[in-house]
Amino acid sequence: MQGNELTPWVLTIIGSLFGLFLVARVFINYAKGAWGKFVTDLAGAAIVAYVIAQPSEAIDILTAVGDKAVSIIPG
Repeated sequence: MQGNELTPWVLTIIGSLFGLFLVARVFINYAKGAWGKFVTDLAGAAIVAYVIAQPSEAIDILTAVGDKAVSIIPG
């Protein structure tokens, strides 16, 4: 299938653009002195960078967290 070959490129480009957007927000908030937003955007940029660099590990982590959350819910 041709779509399967294109999917990683599309995800990488979208993730990179989102990461770039978050890094820009980090610098803007640093310049403004908005420290709460600065830390939050910095954490978001770090998570996006990790997901772009290690997508299979990120999926494994999200799967483990989801399984834990589901096992906690009674019913």
